[in-house]
Amino acid sequence: MKCKYCGTKNERNATYCSQCGKKLEVVKKSKSKIIIISTITVIAIIIAAIFINKQLDTKQINDLLVQGDRYIEEKDYKKAEDTYLEIIEIDDKIVEPYLKLADVYTYQNDYDKAKEILEQGEEKVSDEDKDKLNDRHDEIDHYIDFSWVVEPDIDADDIYYLRSSSVENYLNTTKKQMLKNYAVIKKDDRYGLIDDDGNVLDDIDCIEVLANFNDIYIVETDDNYYDNNFNNSNFFEVDRSVTPIPFYEYLPSLSEIYYYNDELIPINNYGLDSGLTIESDLPYPVQQVNDLPEGDISAWQLEQDGKYAIFVNDKQLTDFIYEDAGSFCDGLIAVKKDGKWGYLNAEGKEVIPIEYDASWNQFEVYPRETINNFSDFAYSASEGFVTLLKDDKWQLNDTDGNIVIPAGIFDKILPVYNGKCWVEQDGKWGIIKVGEETNQEQERSSQDLSLDEICQLVINHYVKTTNSNDYVIFENECVKENNTYQLVVRYTGGNTANVMYSTVTVDLETGQVEDSVGDSWYLFE
Repeated sequence: MKCKYCGTKNERNATYCSQCGKKLEVVKKSKSKIIIISTITVIAIIIAAIFINKQLDTKQINDLLVQGDRYIEEKDYKKAEDTYLEIIEIDDKIVEPYLKLADVYTYQNDYDKAKEILEQGEEKVSDEDKDKLNDRHDEIDHYIDFSWVVEPDIDADDIYYLRSSSVENYLNTTKKQMLKNYAVIKKDDRYGLIDDDGNVLDDIDCIEVLANFNDIYIVETDDNYYDNNFNNSNFFEVDRSVTPIPFYEYLPSLSEIYYYNDELIPINNYGLDSGLTIESDLPYPVQQVNDLPEGDISAWQLEQDGKYAIFVNDKQLTDFIYEDAGSFCDGLIAVKKDGKWGYLNAEGKEVIPIEYDASWNQFEVYPRETINNFSDFAYSASEGFVTLLKDDKWQLNDTDGNIVIPAGIFDKILPVYNGKCWVEQDGKWGIIKVGEETNQEQERSSQDLSLDEICQLVINHYVKTTNSNDYVIFENECVKENNTYQLVVRYTGGNTANVMYSTVTVDLETGQVEDSVGDSWYLFE
């Protein structure tokens, strides 16, 4: 203790200064300092408690999010809903549970409830997170209603569409699915045909189903049919007769267009096809090659690994940057880049981002080397829709790129045909009708339809009015003049194949159809 008189330092407990002898005074601590220190201590304790509670809340929220996601995977939507609502009770200002609840409601086809929860969240979350909710709300505005045509109770290992084999001028136009009312059904390594009402044609008892070059189904039921040349292969032609026919009769010499030395080069089974005039008002894919075939054409084709570009007539729309490309259909053309698929429009502009997986595992490869000679590909657009696959989740978009059936509702979605599409749900297959109960095609103009769609609508008319499926229209017999199409309808069910049944005129402005038999109707009736 220091003496205030002489400044001498004394022992702490001394009463008098050892130097001057005067009494030492004890200095008392300030009460204000004690109060300040105490206050600081209390505040620190409160802050620590808040921090610890916040950490506990964050951990609880994260655990609940994981739990809710697990319930979604298990399709236990009631428990998922309760879990995300519990998170909102803990903290109603975080965005994730509102987005997750929107998923839960859309998976149950309750789009109104999904939009309601997003609107509730917009009143609570930050401005930055509010944009996420607004974007999701806008996305749901494009979702469409669907109804079951065939309930999902069909057992099958897979259902898929065949590659089109209807050729107008060259094979570049066949890289799309076949537009017919049958799909292929696979069960226990056997194959059959199933129509768009869920009816199986005969039995699922074939070792292969394929199509000839007029888009007619052919099935093979003989286990010992295959040889390398196909010369001993007998196939039963489903749409025309049940008479066995040698397969090689269905391999006409058709050309495919390649790009070599800055030129478009048509090549057929025999070599260069110098007599073919290259013209197409629709985009088509062309592969770039480094040499021309000498000898075995099939072997040369299998060796080609060049990139693809998109052409219209002889005009190049894109660079040679695509690993593969489909054929133009319903306003879009599929392209593959860096292992992913997307879709371009007629001008070569990207409409659907190139970020999706192959949606079609049964794309038949030419030339054929083995039975069921398939590769991975992407289904083409049809009737205003395109089916997409990403990370094992299937969704349906419209051809403007908007999601109309979100991922998570179905385990698989096939392309739309006649306003319906095959879907898989919980391991069973069924058929849904997309859009409103009224036919969605009625809202489309005849001028929006592809030639394939026009031909199919005409065939559908004859199927309904004659109660026969034995009609076909060949693309190379279709002539467009101004705003009309002239079509030739052939009957395939008689003793003589492909007898001309009627000629048809389609007015693209009005949708009116007139045929040489004297019948008149509208495409969408």
